[in-house]
Amino acid sequence: MIQVADNMFTPNEINLFLSEVYHLAYNIKSGDTDDFPSGAAGVVQTDSLLYATIKRAIFKLWPELQEQELYDCHTNCFWPGEHTAFHKDNPADGSVTVIYYCDDNEWNEGGTEILNEDEKTVECILPVPGRIMRMSGNKLHRATSYRNKQRLTIAFKFRPFANE
Repeated sequence: MIQVADNMFTPNEINLFLSEVYHLAYNIKSGDTDDFPSGAAGVVQTDSLLYATIKRAIFKLWPELQEQELYDCHTNCFWPGEHTAFHKDNPADGSVTVIYYCDDNEWNEGGTEILNEDEKTVECILPVPGRIMRMSGNKLHRATSYRNKQRLTIAFKFRPFANE
């Protein structure tokens, strides 16, 4: 199940988030899979306004996620023309990934492609600044890049608590 929400943030918040994410330190030794390194990741501080504001919007949209463990939150940065591999964020049933899109470009590139293995189709969610997208954490997906600048997103990853 893929869900998309727009218009959750003010233009000032969207600009503030983009500036904060753009200026983070990134680890370029990150990647979607061990055998296919791509992109870079940055740490989102859990005491930041960015983290608190987006998390509040996520819980407003999907209150049931408050019943899960938010075990990871980081930024992703992909360079122009970069290729990425399909991957799963978490193999567990019930896991959820929520992506916040920081920016877009004029050519409608930089989407998140979600693979439907049964139907052999791909659904693409295009980036819109301030957009939030929810999908199952165990769905194969990948980022696509822009042709002219870095693609910036924030990933919030949830999973059922261990005792459930």
